[in-house]
Amino acid sequence: ATSLGIGILSKLFPELSNTGFDQSANLLGTALLRGYGREHELEADRLGADYLARSGYDPQAMLEVIRILKEQEIFDQNLARLEKRQPRRYHGVFSTHPDNDTRLRKIITHQLKKKPVSKAVFRDRFLDKIDGMIFGQTPSAGIIIGTTFYHRDLGFAIQFPTGWNLSNQPARLIATNQESNWQIHLTEHTVFPRVTPNGLLLEHGFANLSAIEPIGTAGVTGVSGLTTITTKEGPRIIHVSGIIFGQHGFVITGFARNAGLQAQFSETFKRIVTSFRSLSSTERSYASGQRIRVVNHKGSIPWAALASSSPLKVLPESHLKLLNGAATGESASHTNRIKVIE
Repeated sequence: ATSLGIGILSKLFPELSNTGFDQSANLLGTALLRGYGREHELEADRLGADYLARSGYDPQAMLEVIRILKEQEIFDQNLARLEKRQPRRYHGVFSTHPDNDTRLRKIITHQLKKKPVSKAVFRDRFLDKIDGMIFGQTPSAGIIIGTTFYHRDLGFAIQFPTGWNLSNQPARLIATNQESNWQIHLTEHTVFPRVTPNGLLLEHGFANLSAIEPIGTAGVTGVSGLTTITTKEGPRIIHVSGIIFGQHGFVITGFARNAGLQAQFSETFKRIVTSFRSLSSTERSYASGQRIRVVNHKGSIPWAALASSSPLKVLPESHLKLLNGAATGESASHTNRIKVIE
């Protein structure tokens, strides 16, 4: 709720939306949670243990669940350093590692004393259920691999320069360069038959474009042009493209905050827009995303060996350990089934 409130403030007052404000907001949210968040967490954990017991599961499994949540938090801290962002918090702000959390252990022990409970975990049944489950990005929403965006259901791909950051939002794809002074947005729209790229842009408020140029590759029809908007920093040139691809229209907009780099940005924008294409057969396999596979392994196998053949690109060994709830040790010690990514 705190984050939502801060988010609303940044929308109402855009001048507050910057890195310093965001960091201060995170600290404020932490401070607000400091007074009562931990007590609520412990209550939720007690109820979780109770529900496990009533459902025929071992309530001590709650400790293992929370341990993995904390390991996820540690993993994300390492990942955040690589991605140069703030780490995310998963199980509270001030909770300690469950191995050292005496109060949490007392809550679980209290549950065990109340009545006889099952020791069942049903790991194999769980693994059967998740075998083949989508892992990570959902193909129906689009897949980002490196600096290329693939959309299986819409059947297209678009490529951005090396080093750019891509963010797949519910309503748009946002791409920014490393310096964060260039930004490009892509949105998708259902179009009526015989709508032209110019008509698509006009429908979305882009009229009187200048420097209009046709663009297009096989199966793609589009135009690009320039328009100018007024901002608090003065006039800003906006690059705009409208693309018709099958029964879908795509509006691509972009701008450079530094007016002195307009010529360079224009060339980059053109390369990005003209990279819009129909998926090849190979790209369609990329657009299908990744899935969890449960495999049988006898004996011990090094996590490093599993990581070397994994499609996971960032911290693959740590990722596989976390996925299997094995944060320590050099080898996978399960004698039967291990989760991998394909």
